[in-house]
Amino acid sequence: MKKPPKKERSYPKGVMWPQELQHVGRILFGRQWRAHVASILKVDQKIIDKWMTAGAPGWIAAHLEKVGYAEYDKMDKVTDNPADEERLQKLSDCTDLLYAARCSYRAFKGLPPPPLFERPKQVQNPKFPKSRR
Repeated sequence: MKKPPKKERSYPKGVMWPQELQHVGRILFGRQWRAHVASILKVDQKIIDKWMTAGAPGWIAAHLEKVGYAEYDKMDKVTDNPADEERLQKLSDCTDLLYAARCSYRAFKGLPPPPLFERPKQVQNPKFPKSRR
């Protein structure tokens, strides 16, 4: 007797999937990404663990996108090493994923998609939350 195919867990709209959060965290911060993400977003690390099972709120995409753009700009200015080209490509893919997550979250909230030309402003004046609970 065949078992029915296992359905992939679905998350509500406007939520960042745990796989996306883990992928982005590892690209931006490396193996200790949970602690770094928790400190940037000013949340407890237990909340990050909760997001890894229930999905992360969409608002975090905008904050992580700022970090990705800043890291990309920093590397782009000093890159002479061909090995860094792969890292730049991963960062670019990461920021694209975060932009898509942010667009999805804004659409869920009934807001228009963010303009692409706001990127330089994000890198110059990053604003992070004061504290979240």
